[in-house]
Amino acid sequence: VDLLWESDSYVPNFYKGAALPSAGSKLRVYAMPNLKDGAEKINPSQLVYRWRVNYENVSSNNKSSLDLTMASLIQNKITVNVSDLSGQITATKTLTIGPTAPKNIFYVVDSLLGPIYNTAISNIYNMNTKEIVIKAEPYYMTNKGDKEFSWKINGEPFVPEGGDIGTITLRQGTGEGESSLGVTASNQTGQSVSGSLLVKFGRNIFNF
Repeated sequence: VDLLWESDSYVPNFYKGAALPSAGSKLRVYAMPNLKDGAEKINPSQLVYRWRVNYENVSSNNKSSLDLTMASLIQNKITVNVSDLSGQITATKTLTIGPTAPKNIFYVVDSLLGPIYNTAISNIYNMNTKEIVIKAEPYYMTNKGDKEFSWKINGEPFVPEGGDIGTITLRQGTGEGESSLGVTASNQTGQSVSGSLLVKFGRNIFNF
């Protein structure tokens, strides 16, 4: 028997990797049995499924999947025992999975193409255009309710223009230097994740 899982934590639509579960996110684990009676595979609907989480029996109404909420700070040890109706043919599998810390990742937003998701901004961004739009994506947050974004420039709160609160527009004026850009994303569960980067500009300053 194999175990597969999925979570409802947030990742952008483009993302091809797994939505890793964070504390409070919903996790669904699927048992994929391959039990045989002789040479014949037993229909999965005719098997008995017994689940345990952290060594405690849990009820799944004999389903081949189990739903649970990811606990914080601990590794979850999930075990399934699958057997035929007689209990003579059995298989057991254990999965250990813990919560992942959410993180903000920044992307440049192109005026025609939208967010350039194939290239994330590192900790330092050299601004070489008169205007740039930056988007924050809070990977692995619990996907519950609307997200709120609080932006800061050089430690001071700043309210971006436009309707997408997950983006901010930076413009250059005259002069040169650098400024810190920070954002905190939060949701209705009280979960929050912060991120920051240093924006460098040449012979220009921000002009908001």
